[in-house]
Amino acid sequence: MDPGFIKFLPNSFIKFFAQPYIGGDSEEKVLNCAKEIYKEHKFLATLDALGEDVKSINDINRFVNIY
Repeated sequence: MDPGFIKFLPNSFIKFFAQPYIGGDSEEKVLNCAKEIYKEHKFLATLDALGEDVKSINDINRFVNIY
């Protein structure tokens, strides 16, 4: 199946399926989400800083520091 078809799907459809995998759009939100999941269900989480919004050397350094 060609993954290119995703660009033709409505954003609301994509967000519905992506929601369980997206913890937040900041380090604080992601950490809070992971803590809540652990508190409620005792599940561990993996955290990935993808760096998809990197536009400068400062952005790159921020992601390096996260890791």
